[in-house]
Amino acid sequence: AYVGRVGQAVSMGLRTSAPAPAGPARADEARMLAVATGSTLWIREVWLRLAERRVVWARSVSASERWLPVLDRGGVSLGLTLFGGDPAIARSPLEFAAVTPCMALHPGAGYPSLWARRACFVLEGAPMLVHEVFLPDCEIALP
Repeated sequence: AYVGRVGQAVSMGLRTSAPAPAGPARADEARMLAVATGSTLWIREVWLRLAERRVVWARSVSASERWLPVLDRGGVSLGLTLFGGDPAIARSPLEFAAVTPCMALHPGAGYPSLWARRACFVLEGAPMLVHEVFLPDCEIALP
């Protein structure tokens, strides 16, 4: 459970789109992963929910099968691995941007322009890019 702004426990969960499907690399992803645009990537897309409200949409991608056990973990958070203290995992500085409805990373569903962040994680020389888009209802997580 997560403690929300009024100090009450709030249920938290993930809903995945599918278990690590393969798909094409978008131009910005290809550049950050050092692969050709359109290269096949392992993809994980999830909706993070608090109190049954969508608060974050995330897309994680890698061209390396090294990350497949992490990407194919169903409703288990990637954060448990990425921020679990494994010194073998390195993270690039976070990048922030506004994501408009006409951009590929925008989750659609009638949302306005949204704030997003991304970082590249590297394990044994294999990069994985993690995008997080913050939805309007993420305000319920604020103190």
